[in-house]
Amino acid sequence: YEKGRGPCGARPLPFVSLLLPAGTDFPEQDNQLAVSPDGTMVAYVSASSGQAPRLMLRKLGALSEQHIGALDVRDPFFSPDGRWVGFIAGDTIRAVSIADGESRMISRAPRAESPSWHGDVIVFGESSDLPSGGIRRVPATGGSSDVVSMPDPKAGETVHQAPQVLPDGRSVIYTVRARTPSGVIDRLV
Repeated sequence: YEKGRGPCGARPLPFVSLLLPAGTDFPEQDNQLAVSPDGTMVAYVSASSGQAPRLMLRKLGALSEQHIGALDVRDPFFSPDGRWVGFIAGDTIRAVSIADGESRMISRAPRAESPSWHGDVIVFGESSDLPSGGIRRVPATGGSSDVVSMPDPKAGETVHQAPQVLPDGRSVIYTVRARTPSGVIDRLV
């Protein structure tokens, strides 16, 4: 413990303000911003009236953001090494290299939501308006997705969503939505 600083090695948290260019805004959806693992970059989605949402990157300390080559996107997320930004575009999960703008398709994933990348796996939820509405995973190098979890209708579950891979790389925390006699409840699993 260091006097005036708190626990050893604790640093003040940086403050970042994103002032979007005139005429742009965040789309009216969740999950439109991601912070790089090392905390030095922010990827976000911005949109202008009548234009497709764009994937933007802002390096902390930079005076402006840059468009990193993707249109009509949502749900940005970073690779564990911070060299790629993943996102959903239409019915695919894609990634773009921060260094050179190379873009690649990871997987077809109709109705994907809230991806999370850890190691060589990307985990994502499926839209809550699907009857399956489960959690899936796909290799970060690309390919088909596998089921991780599915709602249990007998328990009143309607969807599993918003997965996050935990630091051990093997565990995933996600939200389970269920209908009960007293209403709809969400719980973390």
